[in-house]
Amino acid sequence: MSATATATGFTNPKTPYEEYFSRRSAWLNLPENKHITGTMLIRGIPANDDDDDGDTSNFTTEQMNSLRFIMLTQNRDDQFEAMGKLVLGEQYGSPFMMFGTSFSYDVLNSWDYIKPRLGRMSTDKKFDTLLGYTFTLQEHDAWMSDNEGDMGTLVKGLATVWRNLLKKSDQEIGWDVQYTKPATYEMLRQFKESIEGMDDYFEMGKFKYE
Repeated sequence: MSATATATGFTNPKTPYEEYFSRRSAWLNLPENKHITGTMLIRGIPANDDDDDGDTSNFTTEQMNSLRFIMLTQNRDDQFEAMGKLVLGEQYGSPFMMFGTSFSYDVLNSWDYIKPRLGRMSTDKKFDTLLGYTFTLQEHDAWMSDNEGDMGTLVKGLATVWRNLLKKSDQEIGWDVQYTKPATYEMLRQFKESIEGMDDYFEMGKFKYE
């Protein structure tokens, strides 16, 4: 059993929290993962599952294994920034953002801009771009509830591009299967839940990415 040394020389078993991040650190230090520049949390541990006292020893193995992280490469990080700037425009990076109905037009315009360009990208570059784009739409979701229609066109188109990309091999997509692949599916699940949780009169349609 893995253990940590104490001041008295005795050892205590590692907590699930320590075990998880020890494994992740070891994985990140593998030679084939040296290109990874950082991580992005997609699913954390809900606050009501914690004692709110900052004591990570309370986390269970099941809770730790439910975490989802996207591993960032330089290009992936660049695309998160580029897609944020594309969708948010001058508001990108501002600590105080305001969204009205006009934002939904910005979102539609961003899709009109990026859709034809996706077809000219290699599979791995397309993945990084779609990842950054979808994450931005999910994080800044005012467009879902404040629009004047036609958002279903974007939802259907985005789902189609994702569905076709996910048919490719892991090697073609260029993601790691340990962390980024399950985190991407979790992000898409969350996006689908947000879209399909809207009232019918918003006419968002279904996000059929699988």
